[in-house]
Amino acid sequence: MLDFFASNLGYAIWGLIILLSFCGWGKFILSFDDGSDSKGWGFEAGIGMSAVVAIGGLLLLLRGFGIFSIVLVLSLGVVFFIYCSYKATIANRNTKSAPTFYTHQGFAVVLVLWFEVGLLALRYLSTINNYTVNAADDLPAYLTFSKMMLDTGTFIDPYSLRRLSAYGGQWLLQSFLNVVSPGKLPILFENGVCPIIVYGILRGMLPKHESWVPILRILFLGIVSFKILPAINLAANWSGVVAFLTVFRGFQISESRPHLKPLSYVSMISLPLALAVTLRANFIAPVAVFIAAVMFVLWKSKLANFPKLVTYIMGSFTALLVPWMAVQYLSSSTILYPVFRGNHRYKIDIYNSSGGWFTAEFGNKFSNVLVDCQIPLVVCICMVAIVSGSQFRKHFIVVGIVLLTGVLSTLVAFPDADRGSFTRYTSSFVFAGIVFMMANLTHQVERSSSALSQKFTLLREHRLTLSLIIGLMMVLLFDATADLKIKIKFMTVQTNRWGQSLLSVDRSLFTDAKEYGMAQAALGPKNGALLMVDRPYHFDFSLNRMANLDWIGLTYPKGCEYHLNTIREFADAAKKCGYSHLIMQDPKRSLNMFNEYIWKYKTLFVERMSRQIDDGLVAKTLPATARPLTANDKMFGRFGERFSSFFELLTHVPSHAIIFKGQSLIVVDLEKI
Repeated sequence: MLDFFASNLGYAIWGLIILLSFCGWGKFILSFDDGSDSKGWGFEAGIGMSAVVAIGGLLLLLRGFGIFSIVLVLSLGVVFFIYCSYKATIANRNTKSAPTFYTHQGFAVVLVLWFEVGLLALRYLSTINNYTVNAADDLPAYLTFSKMMLDTGTFIDPYSLRRLSAYGGQWLLQSFLNVVSPGKLPILFENGVCPIIVYGILRGMLPKHESWVPILRILFLGIVSFKILPAINLAANWSGVVAFLTVFRGFQISESRPHLKPLSYVSMISLPLALAVTLRANFIAPVAVFIAAVMFVLWKSKLANFPKLVTYIMGSFTALLVPWMAVQYLSSSTILYPVFRGNHRYKIDIYNSSGGWFTAEFGNKFSNVLVDCQIPLVVCICMVAIVSGSQFRKHFIVVGIVLLTGVLSTLVAFPDADRGSFTRYTSSFVFAGIVFMMANLTHQVERSSSALSQKFTLLREHRLTLSLIIGLMMVLLFDATADLKIKIKFMTVQTNRWGQSLLSVDRSLFTDAKEYGMAQAALGPKNGALLMVDRPYHFDFSLNRMANLDWIGLTYPKGCEYHLNTIREFADAAKKCGYSHLIMQDPKRSLNMFNEYIWKYKTLFVERMSRQIDDGLVAKTLPATARPLTANDKMFGRFGERFSSFFELLTHVPSHAIIFKGQSLIVVDLEKI
């Protein structure tokens, strides 16, 4: 059975089962709402996704996460979907109400519907055989996190900087795919399932029966289908868009219905907010601002049950995060990174500000970041909403403030990061906010177009507003469809690769796992090991206590500091913390992270560049197209010496302490040193 789902066809079906289960959980949770109107299947899927991550956090705390719990959660979601759909069908039949489908608009709407299905399917299927991978992030860390969860039932890795920097909601969601296909990159969820949910939320926001609806749906379909968010690894990307778009939509629904039960605010606001926080650490700031804005709006509404609402929203939001905080504390001695640093040794952090805040260089970076993150477009949309008298202008202002705060807080948190990194860190909530605003502006278009059809004299009154709205929509569509020919070709090629082997199972996508199995067997049962390998996800973490040393020296538990002066000091520190062995990658055979040649080359490059900058020779010795030192360059300069010291240290390991040596892996018994 699992072999079938590991095939291309089964993998695609499994992804749709996950989507269906999310919808089922969302339907079930929202069925306790006191409103009868449909909020759209996309919004239901976003709520369901949030609920699954909340359940997963509790299971991780109880060490109960694994294949069985994943199958159980997904099965319950499918059951909820069938039950709630059947219940809704019976209710419609009893009230003799027609289903809200566009039957009265005829063939054109049906054609649009099939066009939507085809284009979304093309994007979805093109992500199945996409093996683009960042060897420095995904292989030694991100793929391993999901494997850790599945093997151990929890998420403890005290030596990993990447583990410290996020609660882990992203890796939990991707483990749902790793259940059936451990070797495949779980990019199907991030770039396949999540864009479908995003489009479903947008479709639920559009007017139901107006004449412009098919055109607007096609425009949004193009934006979602061809938009490529900047990403270099499997970190939260489209899943962040789902979280924030669900949050914005939930706020809009709850604010427009002031007599909702407090439980409705929990399901539509607290749940997706908690999901967003678990995905990335830099999402915390925009989430905090959004909570403050929601509290202010509710206070200004002068609701009689305002204190009760505040208690429910804040209490439930905190309760949903407590399991994740507890697991992170058990792993890295902190409940909220980077506010509380825990195992983090910040004095040698990757990003440390090397310049002043009020310099011309920082001012230039500040202006560039605002443009890259599309803040001028956000401001323009908000101005259009205010000038046009949009009924949603309050929502526009709140979302605009959240986006601006999120960008600025990221700029402050990572002052040395390059422009590309800023765009990656902020693209999730910025894109979610922009498409949310544009979807709401379409209501203004609909209202104006209806009025224009009745009174031609209103043309002059609304022509500026309509022109701005349509122009902004075109800007957003142009941004999404840039290099359209290349994107279509890529999607087509990937889909063809999928179609050529529907039932094939590729068991060696990156490497043969036999050597990793032999290395782990050499440890013996119940012996702990520190890992410095390219692909630790090939290990079975349920058999031995293992921890990743991804960035050497950046994170380690209190009292477990390891020194790189002599091999004996390193061995003594490791044994003190319960790790009797070291499994390391041959520095000459590493793909990226632990390759001594790469570190030596980049260290020498940074040293040379820094010397030339200090001597004022950069302009004379480098071509005009040469780039300045980036944050990553500075990082290599800072860590190159530490990695080089470690590689030098390994040359002094006595031969009798090496108990296994394969083609690329070496196992060292630290007890023999």
